[in-house]
Amino acid sequence: MFTGWFAGAMDQILAASGSSLRTVAEQTQSAAEEGCDIGLFTVQPLTDAAR
Repeated sequence: MFTGWFAGAMDQILAASGSSLRTVAEQTQSAAEEGCDIGLFTVQPLTDAAR
């Protein structure tokens, strides 16, 4: 649910600091899962192949 928003927010921070780097995020853990207290996102640079 928040994956696109999270990557977009990271991209805005990068752009504000002068970086042209873009990111992609994947939620690897959700607080809705039993035994998980937090949501965890893995953020990586977006490669040309993924665009």
